[in-house]
Amino acid sequence: MKNFTRLFSSMLILSFSLVISNNTMAQLNSLSENFDSVIPTDWVAINNSSGHGLSWGQGDVRNFNAYNGAANSYAGASYLSIGSKTNAGTISNWLMTPVLNLSNGSTFSFYTRTISGSAYPDRLEVRLSTNGSSTNVGSTEESTGDFSQLLLSINPDLDNGGYPDTNWTKYNVTVSGIGTVTGRIAFRYYVTNGGSSGTNSNFIGIDAFDYSTVLPVSLLNFKGIVKDKQAYLSWTTGEEINNKGFEVQVSHDNISYSTLGFVAASSKPGGHTYNYTDTKMVSGNSYYRLKQVDQDGNYKYSAIVQLQLKNFDWSILGNPSPNPSILLQTDAQSKVSIQVVSTNGNLVQVINKGTLQAGTVNIPLNISNAAKGIYFIRLSVDDKSYTKQIMKQ
Repeated sequence: MKNFTRLFSSMLILSFSLVISNNTMAQLNSLSENFDSVIPTDWVAINNSSGHGLSWGQGDVRNFNAYNGAANSYAGASYLSIGSKTNAGTISNWLMTPVLNLSNGSTFSFYTRTISGSAYPDRLEVRLSTNGSSTNVGSTEESTGDFSQLLLSINPDLDNGGYPDTNWTKYNVTVSGIGTVTGRIAFRYYVTNGGSSGTNSNFIGIDAFDYSTVLPVSLLNFKGIVKDKQAYLSWTTGEEINNKGFEVQVSHDNISYSTLGFVAASSKPGGHTYNYTDTKMVSGNSYYRLKQVDQDGNYKYSAIVQLQLKNFDWSILGNPSPNPSILLQTDAQSKVSIQVVSTNGNLVQVINKGTLQAGTVNIPLNISNAAKGIYFIRLSVDDKSYTKQIMKQ
């Protein structure tokens, strides 16, 4: 029997292992795993090999030591993935990461190796599922379920010496073509004609897995003000990667939005502040939002900023103050006059502005020589009168 020529693995695990948490799992932006214990928290192992033998388990120091950490702190899988009643068959032994936040440009790395001078070829596939927390790998040796995207195959042709066997070898992988999703990365020990009587499969290890996602554009704030019948919008980012820019959109019912313009992303790294002015505000409510667009066309929307352009408005600036002023906003040409009146009815100041054009105007008041106390401001716009009070200090 050829199995006596293979080094025996002492992985103390069940003949079939399926580890799934029923709790809602957080999606990770980064993950580092040195496999101090196997199977790690929120990782999932499924063995679809012929006969359902041993699953992934703790590394065996009789085969080789870990890349780093304790000598056995790596994940291992072997020809014993085939069940004891099946001497030869197909190995399809899966080890899946926790749920990850995935996006174009996300990267991960790991180290792997097999036994030095192994005469029985091994193969490892690295596959991707973008279906959230799914662990669906099908139920047969050949099925891949939701993990249909092959990211990497080490020794795909099962060549002798094709799997690194003298030292731990590092592999780097970059994810692309997926947009921004959640999912899992899976290691699949996949060997045909494997097992104790097969011509392939021996023992492999995985160590020092490290994953990091590309940070999305981090929008720290988005705000706006109305001035001179224009909307002044500004926003600040904390970090930008893969950012093409921002569409500035407006709506007057908060349902249907149209694009006002596009602000290109800065070419410099880090966070930035951007500005946009809507010079054609209309009376009433305006709702603004940003559509942040990635270089690959993916996008997301910001929170909504609501601004209001009133047909008519006026306010007293610097109240209380020895030098107040009136900020007046009109939407049509208007005849304007102002009176400052004391509480006993005496006129303190009269201002005739004549006919003013539509827009916003600041009208200073001169009450520096008036006594301290309460005064009434009477504003006349065409045939309508308005009154507010101020305090002279």
